[in-house]
Amino acid sequence: MHASAKLKIAITGNIGAGKSLACEYLINKGYKVLFADIIAKKIMSSDIHVISQIKENFGEKSYTEGELNTAYLADEVFSDPSNVALINSIVHPVVIKEIQTKFKRLLHTRNVVFVEAALIFEAGMENLFDYVLLIDADEQVRFSRLQERNNMEYDDFRKIEDSQLPVEMKKEKSHFTIHNNGTPEALTAELDLILNKILPK
Repeated sequence: MHASAKLKIAITGNIGAGKSLACEYLINKGYKVLFADIIAKKIMSSDIHVISQIKENFGEKSYTEGELNTAYLADEVFSDPSNVALINSIVHPVVIKEIQTKFKRLLHTRNVVFVEAALIFEAGMENLFDYVLLIDADEQVRFSRLQERNNMEYDDFRKIEDSQLPVEMKKEKSHFTIHNNGTPEALTAELDLILNKILPK
């Protein structure tokens, strides 16, 4: 990669894989990381057109006293695969536009920007990036982490899993895959190896 290249790198993976840990490490190393989930929640709380579409499709209960009712909306969305597609069709185009705007601003002063997003491929945003890095772990390992971290029930875990593309398909579409069944140190060591290959020297 040419030394003057400006890189856009996606960090993706299913829930419990270790995306947040990887991104925390990148932030501590001084890199800029955008979180698609945070951008999406901000848009769902502030974009009048998006709010109107969500209320129209999922009911007024989607918002309580002007605040996004995430528990209600999650129940509605994950109860039906067609609802997942519907919410994504409302939110993802606006998220993509916002990420592109942030890229233009941030890459004036930086050589690389990372974006953490579980739904890179589901949102069809892989073409925004120079590299997509998938973090994966065995399903049981991921569920155990989520049980420990969030007291997540297996049914809820399965609903989220089933709403996303199979991991094997994501592996085929990604430039790099880190298998993260082990320690945080093993994850960050593998991440460093990949960064050494792709970041401008």
